[in-house]
Amino acid sequence: GQVLGPPRLALRQELGGGLEVQARFVRAVVPGRPSVAVVRLSLKNCRTDAPLRNVRAHIRPGSSMTPFPDVAEIGKGETVDVVVHADFGHAAASRTVRAEVATDRGRYPLALECPAEEAVRPAPLDFPSFEAGLRSLSGLNQSQSSFEVSYGNNEYPLVPQRAMECMHLAQVMPPGPGYTETGLLCYSGIIPAANGGGERVYVKIQLNMASGQGTIQMHCDSVVHCSSLLGVMKRAIAPS
Repeated sequence: GQVLGPPRLALRQELGGGLEVQARFVRAVVPGRPSVAVVRLSLKNCRTDAPLRNVRAHIRPGSSMTPFPDVAEIGKGETVDVVVHADFGHAAASRTVRAEVATDRGRYPLALECPAEEAVRPAPLDFPSFEAGLRSLSGLNQSQSSFEVSYGNNEYPLVPQRAMECMHLAQVMPPGPGYTETGLLCYSGIIPAANGGGERVYVKIQLNMASGQGTIQMHCDSVVHCSSLLGVMKRAIAPS
């Protein structure tokens, strides 16, 4: 199935006439358009008294979001999933794309926010190039933190899955034995720039398969993003 990022609230039911919208970034690439994200919207009818009808997107000309197909009806307590493309490269500096969603009860504002971790795109590398990239991003361009996962709760196999759900990265394959033996995971990505190129993002996770203790190294061209992305990744792979 699809790998999805964590859910992000795009419309509260209190502000949507009973309609709640959760957004999850799909780990998919739109070829040739690195600033465009594929986003799954979960449209939930939180009302207990009636269905919501004629659910549709209102997109202004020049908007950065594609419309989704009209939904005739969402029953009480039911959820319908739709997929849109959102171009955060054309949005304001806050990286928020705005649109409207309408039902038979009114029209409501929809806000899709793209934090730095959702702006990362995979940048495939071989292992020697990855290691060279790590060496080139040291000092303030490197952050590190320790973490611990539980063997008893069978969390070891979940670490790679959680890393990919956290950010849209390309896995770099080291030579020799794989993760289940070495506990080593390497990822590379880039936050695309408007004029081409962008900020490199490298992640190295080393887990001690006996103790469950590990370290995360985050290397970024952006000093600001380095520490913030490290915190996001740590919370994802070792939630407290």
